[in-house]
Formats: sequence, C-alpha cells, structure tokens
Amino acid sequence: MKKKYRLVCPLFVVALMCMAEPANAQNVSVVSAMGTDPETFIKSHFVGEGVHVFNVRFNNAQGNIGTPQIGVYNANGYGALSSTSGIALTTGDLNVLPGPNDRGNAGMTVDGYYSDPEMEALTTGTVVGCATLDFDFVSLTEHVMFNYSFGSEEYPEFVGSAFNDVFALLISGIDPYTLTDRTWNMAIIPNTISAEHPNGIAVAINSVNPGMPGANGSWSTGYYDYSGHYYDNQDSAGIQYDGFTQKMVAETDILPCQVYHMHISVCNVGDNALDSGVMLEGNSFCSPLAYIGFSRDGRDTIRQGCPKEIPLTLEETQFDQAVIHLSFGGNAVNGSDYICRSDRGHLIDSLCDSMEISNLRHYFTLQGLAEADLTEPKQLEVYLATAPCADFPDLVVRDTIRFVLMKNNVVRLRDTVIEAVNVCWQVGVELEEGVPPLAFEWIPPHGIEHPHKQYSAAMIHETTNYQVVATDTKGCASDTAQVTVNILEELGVEAIVGEGVKVYPNPMNDKLNINCEGRATIEVFDAKGRRVMSQTHAGGTAVINTQQWEEGLYMVVVTEATRKTVQQVLKIGR
Repeated sequence: MKKKYRLVCPLFVVALMCMAEPANAQNVSVVSAMGTDPETFIKSHFVGEGVHVFNVRFNNAQGNIGTPQIGVYNANGYGALSSTSGIALTTGDLNVLPGPNDRGNAGMTVDGYYSDPEMEALTTGTVVGCATLDFDFVSLTEHVMFNYSFGSEEYPEFVGSAFNDVFALLISGIDPYTLTDRTWNMAIIPNTISAEHPNGIAVAINSVNPGMPGANGSWSTGYYDYSGHYYDNQDSAGIQYDGFTQKMVAETDILPCQVYHMHISVCNVGDNALDSGVMLEGNSFCSPLAYIGFSRDGRDTIRQGCPKEIPLTLEETQFDQAVIHLSFGGNAVNGSDYICRSDRGHLIDSLCDSMEISNLRHYFTLQGLAEADLTEPKQLEVYLATAPCADFPDLVVRDTIRFVLMKNNVVRLRDTVIEAVNVCWQVGVELEEGVPPLAFEWIPPHGIEHPHKQYSAAMIHETTNYQVVATDTKGCASDTAQVTVNILEELGVEAIVGEGVKVYPNPMNDKLNINCEGRATIEVFDAKGRRVMSQTHAGGTAVINTQQWEEGLYMVVVTEATRKTVQQVLKIGR
C-alpha cells in the first residue's frame, strides 16, 4: 500500500516493567455523566480520528445515561495510569474510583443495576452491577485500536477465586480474513494467541495479577500469571482499587467502510460487593493509518509563470475512487497570485472546488501568474478533503500541502562575437543572469564538440551564426543569444592539426612537453576558451609546469612562421 496520508492517532506500547508512581502524585478525580446523551459524551471524550461512531447506548437503554456508573476521569498527575484523562465504566458508583486507596473492600451499589446477558457466557457465575457501552462504528482503514486499563477491588485477595469479575471489549461484524460474521474480544493479553488459545487470553483478575493466589483464592481454581502487566496499588494514592493493569492496547483488523458493533462491559461476578472498572483513554479510539493518496511531504516551491503538477493517485489503496475537495489558504490569493487547474483543465476555485480521481494517476496544476506581485515570497496552503466511505459522508480524511510562491528564475545571455584566424578552436556564450544548473543548446550543432554545454571545444573553418538557448532545470525560464564566429584568413599561415609538433604526455599531470622544429609562440587555452599561458620558444622541447592547472581538457596552439598547429590534451590528477 502506498503511503499517502497519515491520520495521527495516539499509540502506546504496553511496558512490561513496573511503573514508578510520582512522589507528588495526586488522586484521580471523576465527573459523572449521569443525565447526559451517551453519543455526545463518548464522541467528546473517547472517539479520535479515522472512525465514525453512532447508535450509542449505555446499559442497553435509549436516551440519557441513567446511573452514576460512567463519567470522565482526570489523572491529575497520577502517573501510574499513563494517561491524563478519559472515560471510566464501573460496576458500582463512579465515585468509588478516586483515591487514595484507604479501604480494603470498597464498593457502592447503584439503584437499577444492569445484568449483561452477553457477559453471562464468559463466566460460570452470576453477573451483576454491569456497566456497558454499545455503539456502531465505521473505520477508514483496516485497523482500529484504543488504550485502556482494568482495575478492581477484588485484587489481590480474590485472585484464583470464583469472584473473577468479568470484563470484555467485544466487537461484532465481518471477519476481514474469513469474511464471515463473528464476535471476538479485543481485551486480550498481548502475544497470547496460540493453538491452545486461538482467541488469546482475556484480561481478567485471574489472568493479570500479582502472580500468586490471593488470601481467598487457591491454585486449584486455575489462573494465569501475567504479572508483568499488573500494578500493585495497595496503600497508594491515585485510585481506590487495590490493583489494576498497566495501560493496555486493544486493537484488531477489520474491513474499512463496513459497519461494526462494539460492546464494552465490566461486571461483578458472584456478588455485588466489591467494585471493578475499566478506564478508556481519552480520544484513543481511532484508525491510526489512513492512506488516501494525495499527501506530499515537506514544503514545495511554485514559480511565477511555471506550472507545477501535484500528483493524486489512489493506486494500490483500498479505495477505488474518491472526490477530492480543494480549498486554499495562506497570503497568496487564488486568481490574483496563482491559478489551480484539475487534470481535465477546469479551474479550481470557490465556484468549482472538487475533482474526481479513480484508480489511475491524476493531478492538479498550480501556476504563479505573471502579474503577481512577488517582491517577497508568498505562502500558499492547499487543503484537501475526501469522504471515501460513500455511505458515511461525515467520515472525512484531510490533508494540507504547503507551498512557497516565488518569482521565477531569470536567465539572460549576452550576444557574443568570436573571431579566429583560419580555424576557431573554442566557443562559449556569456551568462549575464541565471542560477546554475542550466541546460544549453547550440543551433546548429555543426562544428561544436559539446553542443549542450556553455563552453565547448570546436573546429569551425568558416564564419557561422549560432543560436544558443539556455533553460533552467524547471523548464520555464530561458533566453536565447546569438553567437557569431568570424573566421579571418591570415596570409601565408596554414592551420593544421597534430602535424609537425609533438605534444606529450597525453594525458598529462605535472608537466607538458612541446617539441617544435624552430621558433614558435606557444599558447594553451582551457575548455572555456580562457588562455592559461603564452610564451615564445626558440625551438626544440619546451617543458611546461602544469601542477597548478585544474583537471580537464586543454587546447595547445603552436604558431610558427608558416603554420599553426593545434592539439587537445587532457590534464588528470596524480
């Protein structure tokens, strides 16, 4: 799957070591949600990005919450919970939850307590005092998660007993692997799925605990030792419960854009004496990765007069098609400083703000206008949004791409006249303004050794006019200059190549030997046509020190009384 859009979702890995309680920890506080609308409540305090929640019920009842078993908790700096706030569901009155832990058998029953039939199947005892939260949801991607902690007054005395207060996070819907309807528990201990336990081991008093039976329990009852996830809270501040799990992650794979049902429930088992509860971290219910196909990293540059394509693609994502809505921000003004067009050519502005994309490559184009005042660069932000789940338009994915709108690079060449006697061996064009790298083209290329460079060796025997075009790497700023090469004839002097004069070694490094028969003028030019040396030589072998010369191609011109000899040599390093 291509990585194109990321929804930020808090993800925490469960630590397998005991968490130290801060020295100045405060007690957790709670505010009951009794009398409030459950859907508004959990959307404000539990639901995060990438999921859409609806049909919310508390204790399977329509209307406002009727018992004080659910509300908001605030950690107030109590670090053992590893969360700052969220919602809590308790088997008794929510007000039992706050610390300090100053009672050994804390509990407070509520009027009209609920007995959850779905939890009866998970235990051999009678379930009472249940607090349940039901809702339907849709996710943007194939993965959902949230963070929670389960605590109880049954710890540690009733570990290994029948008072194994039951807790579950049950999800129902289409299994993404078998494509059959089923219900499974998300509240399982990490890494416990096996052949013996295909659904994993559920989080409960008899599975996450101090690692030994309590005073009212025994080995014979049967329990699991996952003490690495347990926090012993006896004689502690923070919360009233004697023990609780460290923060756990409930996560599962599902099908995107499909409706699933979530049933969160915590119940007393056997009696209604001691309270248990589950704390769901605030806004942690989310779909952490949503790849839609229009994200770009970093800040890009838009040049004045230079169109720039911004790709949009849904290829290899789980969505076949989408309508992308675009809006704009920053101090650059659409229509005055820049224009935006879809790949079908229509303007995207306040009158037409969307474009359709499917399983092919699409793009929109941004172009700075020539009349824009860009004395100072301007900021441009493009906001993109799409609702890929057609039946749930409220489930929107958003992205922001930031650009800087700047003046275009200016390229300016100077017309050049080159005069040479008999043969022109070097050509070049002068750049008055422009930022390298630039691409050059000599037209026609005849006689030019490197027709795509600013300077080149050449062999031009007759007067020729060239057009030289220089273009910046963006392809939207260029200039053209005329280069005229005038060939002058010198009476009695013949230009020849590589005859009568020996130039060696070739390639060279520290020195160059030039052997000529009689008196001569020796000139050496670099690849840009600049003369690097000139001297008169009486004849024989001239030894030239080349240690300070840069590596590259050089042209040696030896002028004698009746002839001129030209030869290329290459300077290399040691």
